[in-house]
Amino acid sequence: MSAGWTFPVLRSPLAAMEPGALTIPQDFPAWQPPPPGTQPAWWPINAGQQAALCSPAKMLLYGGQSGGGKTDFLVGDAMQERDLPSFRGLLLRESLGELDQIGDRMQAAYEPLGARYRRRTGGGQWIFPSGARVRYGYLAQDGHLKRYRGNPYSWLGIDESGLHPKNRVRQMVAWLASVDPRLRVRARFTSNPGGVGHDWQMAVFLRNRCPLHYPADARDSNPRHTSVRAGRVYQGACWSWPPSPAEMVHMTTAFFPASVTDNPLYGPEKIDMLRSQTLEIQMQLLHGCWCNAASLYFGFLQPQWMVPVQAVGDEWWWNHFISIDYGYGNSSAAAGLFSVDPNGRLFGTGEIVEKKMGSVDFAREICEKWIKPKLGDERRRMLFVTVDPANDNEDGTGETNYELMQKEFAKHGVPTIKSHKNPFDNAQKLYHGLSNQLVVVTSAMPQTFNSLATRVIDDRRAVKKVHGDPLDDLYDMIAYAYNTYLAEAVKPERLKILDHVQKMRESGASATDIARYNLQATQAMMEKERAAAAGLPLRKARATRKR
Repeated sequence: MSAGWTFPVLRSPLAAMEPGALTIPQDFPAWQPPPPGTQPAWWPINAGQQAALCSPAKMLLYGGQSGGGKTDFLVGDAMQERDLPSFRGLLLRESLGELDQIGDRMQAAYEPLGARYRRRTGGGQWIFPSGARVRYGYLAQDGHLKRYRGNPYSWLGIDESGLHPKNRVRQMVAWLASVDPRLRVRARFTSNPGGVGHDWQMAVFLRNRCPLHYPADARDSNPRHTSVRAGRVYQGACWSWPPSPAEMVHMTTAFFPASVTDNPLYGPEKIDMLRSQTLEIQMQLLHGCWCNAASLYFGFLQPQWMVPVQAVGDEWWWNHFISIDYGYGNSSAAAGLFSVDPNGRLFGTGEIVEKKMGSVDFAREICEKWIKPKLGDERRRMLFVTVDPANDNEDGTGETNYELMQKEFAKHGVPTIKSHKNPFDNAQKLYHGLSNQLVVVTSAMPQTFNSLATRVIDDRRAVKKVHGDPLDDLYDMIAYAYNTYLAEAVKPERLKILDHVQKMRESGASATDIARYNLQATQAMMEKERAAAAGLPLRKARATRKR
């Protein structure tokens, strides 16, 4: 055998295309060493890397713990069809500074096979003797997408794919195509838990469940409540959770866990270094935990933190309010309904997300869904609607979006106030509220919960913005909700009554005195609101005659 010989990919045929799982490998086959007398240019270093190389899945994630040879796996998989002249592959990393490392690994594997290097803008390209080509480059922002558009690739690899948001990856996957039936059209991703792409990777490859804490059994008999089985090929995956027809991936998927102990280059010193890190980093890099990633802002959130909405016991006479983060065009319009129980605990009990909907139509949809309907015998007692103050910016074209929505809510007697907005302050307070369960997200807000569970920390130690992602707008919505509720300066009358009740309770006032004050203050406030809505002067209290 020549020195350029490489590991032969096993051509595993797909099973019958039935919903759910397609193939069920019992266990990864034992690692195969190179045949005696050979000096291969590239060879898998462990059984997991070998099994991922042989997988028939069209989309595959190889990731989890630190190590495991994730980057080397992409370098090796990209050259398996180098003898086919029509092969075109594209390997991406996030930043320009990371290309030297991956370029060195490609050179070590590709030069012995006769490939020659050609420099290209933002990276380079390796051309094999047959004419097959593997290009590599970086994708740091959406503007870099134009470098790769218009050139279909049959193989796409993204290293550290968790650093890329969903919309960016979806656009790259759209260019997967080939006119040569001999080619295996596929996308390969490698990643550790965390990053701005944590949410779509959890949805596409893991059924939104951490494989460490929610492992699937051998038969995968409980797919609604567990993660996927390692190496099993699935179909029916979606780009977001919960699944929806509009978010279908339309390609088979598989997940292969990387293990730090399977990398021969990782000795005891490397393991000890990882053990010296924080518990969150250890869970991520040593144990492969996908529900406690170190870069996640609300890393403590796990699926069991989402409470069934039926268990809340919401009543019409509870206090309610609505939070809105309105956006149009690249942003989405997000709204949430919040219920306040008699003890002042907040429950998120509804969400609306719309793309490219006018502000008036969005306000009317909110009124039809939450303000007008009855909850039991009466309409919900609605405190206010809070809206992002950016919607009240005057651009010289007439009424602002804030004023337009305010008019719609005023028709139903609900006041509108501006949200309390401070990125760092909002994130810190929301963290405290969620971790202490002072604000609880219910099953009626699945996308909002998914947003919170996947937000990452930025350089300012606040929540990192991901423009154009609906989950980003949902985060802003709930952050505005909780912090506006807490902000003293913008509290309307109903919240002032709640504050006074809480102070009476803390001072030891009797339950009778608290109930009497609450009833009298609420009646006076409602009479004032009715008079204001009807344009009538407030009726003064009748003076009592002295004896």
